Amino acid sequence: MQRIQGAGGTVEFRAGTLAFSPTRGAPGKVILDPNASISAVRHEAGHFFDDIGLGSPGMGYYMQNPSVRWASEYSSYMREIRAARLIGERDAARALLWDARAEKTAIFGR
Repeated sequence: MQRIQGAGGTVEFRAGTLAFSPTRGAPGKVILDPNASISAVRHEAGHFFDDIGLGSPGMGYYMQNPSVRWASEYSSYMREIRAARLIGERDAARALLWDARAEKTAIFGR
């Protein structure tokens, strides 16, 4: 979270929410449930830093470029899945894989 804030982003705590909210032309906001796992925090932070790497193009860019949006999701989910497997959490890794597939379907509609 310090890295996000150090890069100019903001972190907001909101019960029941895990999200990254991009801002066009500026670092965005990471929204976290106060009880989020470190894996979930890293997932959303991944989106934040991917966005910074693209120059903070804003949500419209991601909506018009679903493959770019999916690339960030894929990277973040694979990081979570590798971490779960590393500590022997096979069920969690499987659940994350299903979440990734559902996200891909939501983005591409297939």
